Amino acid sequence: MVLTHRDMQSLRTEGTLRQVASERARQRKHWSTAHDAQHTPDEWRGLILQRAVKDGPVFDQAFRRDLVEIAALAVAALESQGVDRDADEHAAAEATEGEDA
Repeated sequence: MVLTHRDMQSLRTEGTLRQVASERARQRKHWSTAHDAQHTPDEWRGLILQRAVKDGPVFDQAFRRDLVEIAALAVAALESQGVDRDADEHAAAEATEGEDA
């Protein structure tokens, strides 16, 4: 089996998303969903920016790890604000509309 460029991109994306999901699971062990829900959107922005602008040497692996942590923080912010729930409701509504056509 020969993998195309698109196949390779998909595999990289899947691997990256698994890393973000794993980091998010690690975060949940330290901070509960109830804790996350207490943050305002501005606090989430601050947490993400604080992580994004940290000082120190930049190495490829450390930079990637920082980006995974930032992505997982963004996921936490989305979850805490109910954005994921809204997206699920929107997708369900679209699926129902498709059935009516």
